[in-house]
Amino acid sequence: MLSLCYGHRPRPFDMSSTKRYYYETLYNEAEARSHIRQRITLKVGDEIFPLSNRQEIILAAKVVASYHNQYVTTAPPDDGWELDTNEVEAGS
Repeated sequence: MLSLCYGHRPRPFDMSSTKRYYYETLYNEAEARSHIRQRITLKVGDEIFPLSNRQEIILAAKVVASYHNQYVTTAPPDDGWELDTNEVEAGS
């Protein structure tokens, strides 16, 4: 089991079992929590690895999103709508 976690006592980010995630979504949530001084960690099985910089958080978000998306069976295939909408809303 892989989880991106936050806080002094690592607590997994909430992820729906019926929704696929872009790593950017997880990264943005982790970044927001790190700005309020919450520790960001990667939990692999029973091991917890602290993430200390932006590159580590990005890599962990990519790994967790990929792992999670492999097991989501009820979500429709990605058609790019969510990513396009997020870009438009961000003004990109």
